[in-house]
Amino acid sequence: MAPATSRWRSVTGTGGSCGGGRERTPSGQRSADAARVGPAGRLVGGRRGKAPDQQEGVANVLVLFDFGEVLGLPQTPKDRVRMAAVAGVELEAFNHRYWAKRQAYDKADLSDIDYWQAIAGRGLSTETIEELVQRDRASWLNLAPEVLALHADLVARGVATALFSNAPESIATAIDALPELATMKGRFFSCRLKQAKPDPKAYLTVARELKADPETVIMIDDRPVNCEGARSTGMQAIRFRNPTQLRTDLEAMLAA
Repeated sequence: MAPATSRWRSVTGTGGSCGGGRERTPSGQRSADAARVGPAGRLVGGRRGKAPDQQEGVANVLVLFDFGEVLGLPQTPKDRVRMAAVAGVELEAFNHRYWAKRQAYDKADLSDIDYWQAIAGRGLSTETIEELVQRDRASWLNLAPEVLALHADLVARGVATALFSNAPESIATAIDALPELATMKGRFFSCRLKQAKPDPKAYLTVARELKADPETVIMIDDRPVNCEGARSTGMQAIRFRNPTQLRTDLEAMLAA
């Protein structure tokens, strides 16, 4: 899909990486209905009045955050070493298989059992799989305080926010329960959509669920391919590199 004409200029930032540790392979009207839980993601909030300090020009903007390596800190090398040991796989092989199978796992095409046994290359006990699921979940749930502070600032200014993350159900459930994200208009996950970034259809599904015109959405993601997927639908995108850069780029885009 060709990019739509936007009222914002593109902001790309400078330097950094996306998906660290990975193998690189007119404005829409928001719903005035009461809060609901849809099949594709959890919608939160209902009628939304203008915040007392809401700035002109941001009322129809929605900032869509990625989670891993944006709102959440990256996995550490120690996390992967420990998981490789539990799986009984050499670290290099573990890293390759972890990412080679991850998209299918994130879309719920593979179960916990299928995913971790594919990584191990053998059958695993229920206890071992449960430990790997727990360690994997914990490795992604360390929150990034500076980005959370930026999110809180946006909410205080009356800017609508939401989340779209590629994640398996075990991680999606944990993220969904985080009180720090309770003010978001919605939280969407690939495992529930059965669609994943960077597929343009996934972004359009999220925009449709949020009753948002793609041209009013700013996607924040650490991976270039995911930013390009968002732009292909008419959304704007900021590639996340660090909190300072994100704040600068986002302010420039909101002011444009």
